[in-house]
Amino acid sequence: MKMLGAVGVCAVLTGLHAWTAELVVNPGFETLDDKGQPAEWGWWTRERGAGRMEVSDERHDGARALRIVHTGEKDWNATNSRRTPVKPGASYAITCWMKRAGDARAGSV
Repeated sequence: MKMLGAVGVCAVLTGLHAWTAELVVNPGFETLDDKGQPAEWGWWTRERGAGRMEVSDERHDGARALRIVHTGEKDWNATNSRRTPVKPGASYAITCWMKRAGDARAGSV
């Protein structure tokens, strides 16, 4: 089974030209929805039943982390619900902490 744990992710999108507030909703996965999933986050995979997104207490910082368990061969994606406006010509940085388990391929941001 392949497993990728994106642990302690601190998904912060900021403009490099001027530091601004976090532009991602619930970046530390601290707020949960009524199903116990990180509020404002979703995920998909091209293979039905090939994985899941869950909350983990194995984290880098804060109270929670996002954990992705993926057993398929095809790609997957975790997304935030906020549409982030960007300015032409501006530079932005996305930072996060990721941890992989076993022989799983590391994810990319």
